[in-house]
Amino acid sequence: MLWEKLDDTELAKAARTTNGVLQIVTEFLAMLPVPAFVKDKRGRLIFLNAAAERLWKTKAHKAIGKTFSQLAYWKCSDAAVRAGERLVLLEQATHVVGSVNSMPHCFMLLFPVLDADGDALIGGIAVQTHDGK
Repeated sequence: MLWEKLDDTELAKAARTTNGVLQIVTEFLAMLPVPAFVKDKRGRLIFLNAAAERLWKTKAHKAIGKTFSQLAYWKCSDAAVRAGERLVLLEQATHVVGSVNSMPHCFMLLFPVLDADGDALIGGIAVQTHDGK
């Protein structure tokens, strides 16, 4: 294993670098102007960024653990989204879900994200095509 071959100085530098990268990624997701989210295999939200909170008029602490269909901003259960999520998990590939019922001017890009154990989660971003006016 790589870490076993590093001396104390190299290990400390690697830890600082890892913490620095984690801080940068955390800040990047917070400032990303595009709604982003991560769901578990059952379609329950485990992360959403500030842009997703604004778009869907919710707070992360209220949305975590819920599926889109359980949230007030999602007016119905969109079969296309769940089908896309299942394909992401099955094929481990990116899928685009076109305009969905409750957000006709938006599409979702769904993609696999691996957790620390190597299990697949569902990552996604929502892209608004225009404001609907």
